[in-house]
Amino acid sequence: MSNKSLLLKSLIALMLFGLFACSDSEEIKVGVILPQEGSLQGYGFQVQSGLEMAEEHINQLYEAGKKMSDEDFEKEYGFPKVKRKITLIKGHHESSNYEDVQMAIDSFKALNKEGVSVIIGPASSAGVLALTKMANEERVPIISPSATSPDINREGGDYIFRVYPSDTLEAQKLSYVLFSECFSHKLLVVRSRDSYGEGISLEILRFARRQSDQIPNFVVKFDPNPSEEEVVGVVDKIVEEKPVAIFLGAYADSMIPIIKEIKKRPELERLYIWCASSFLPDQMIEGVGADNLENVMFTMYPWDTDSDDEQIVAFTREFEEKFGTKPNIFAACGYDALKVVSLALNDTNLDLKDMVKMALNKVHYENGLLDETDFDKRGDVTRIPYVYKIVEGEVVPLSQEDMSAIKTDVLTRIDDDEEPAEETPAEEGK
Repeated sequence: MSNKSLLLKSLIALMLFGLFACSDSEEIKVGVILPQEGSLQGYGFQVQSGLEMAEEHINQLYEAGKKMSDEDFEKEYGFPKVKRKITLIKGHHESSNYEDVQMAIDSFKALNKEGVSVIIGPASSAGVLALTKMANEERVPIISPSATSPDINREGGDYIFRVYPSDTLEAQKLSYVLFSECFSHKLLVVRSRDSYGEGISLEILRFARRQSDQIPNFVVKFDPNPSEEEVVGVVDKIVEEKPVAIFLGAYADSMIPIIKEIKKRPELERLYIWCASSFLPDQMIEGVGADNLENVMFTMYPWDTDSDDEQIVAFTREFEEKFGTKPNIFAACGYDALKVVSLALNDTNLDLKDMVKMALNKVHYENGLLDETDFDKRGDVTRIPYVYKIVEGEVVPLSQEDMSAIKTDVLTRIDDDEEPAEETPAEEGK
């Protein structure tokens, strides 16, 4: 064999070793960009708390693994040995103003300088979209725990992932229930003027206009923090249009004043209000009152803190002990997101950024709080949403009987509208 051939083979071997060998680091640095105040604080608190619990659990397993062989560890715990501890790099935030993305941009730049392997966040779709270009240029994967805009599919690129599904899945589900099950063809779309409101409403309209010819050719829009005067104007428009149902596309805090004003209007007593998973039940019950949420339906991904599942029971108990409140689905998203990072990067060369991204593309996390997690070619997860309602302050699934009752009510109203008015007898004696 010639010296040139031997040199070439040696170089190839070194390159392959660099690609697949684990780097020396026993630490995975994970940046966090989440809102800490304002209207998005609820998302930030829940995700951050879930992340902190996952960090603690992963690092306990890492310490245990130091004293065990790979084989003994897997036999004891049922999954591969945790070879790296997790360090969350916190203190970097995104703005509570949905459209103010500069804080998220500044946070990304600071975390990139600190050498994080992955960033979890931002929570908002606007924040994720603002970081897509930098994330792809710097080759730093972003995993959002709650952003849902379909624009992320189109504009995200190779380094954007999310553990909460796209609005598209919710729009498909809602459209089927609205039109096929509930016959609510006279639907008016009402949304906030922000990335989330625009994204979910466009998806609803995309499916709705295939199934109904009674959808108005306009959308009623309002500021995410509407004034009292604007709220009254929005509801006046609903009264004027006389729909049987509205789709309300907004974050929970923006929904509250609109629903409260709707419930003041006797002429809207029979209006059905449909929302997506931004309807946070606890926040809405506190802000509107359980009694005022009759005829309000919303999509949500299954998450039940009263479940019999041993893992969820233990997670809920510990979460309540640590943070004084029950975990919602976004706490579970934060927890599972960090567990996915730990699993994906357990044996990955962290010095090679493309390998970090490839490891996330290939990961399959089977035993999460939210069941299985893996990413499709767009970096999305696929979960099936369900439709729920509030009954006496409790979240309950919308049943087939409920849907049939709505359909009957809607059809009855159509029949009433089509009945001719009774003729008034002509006056006599003139």
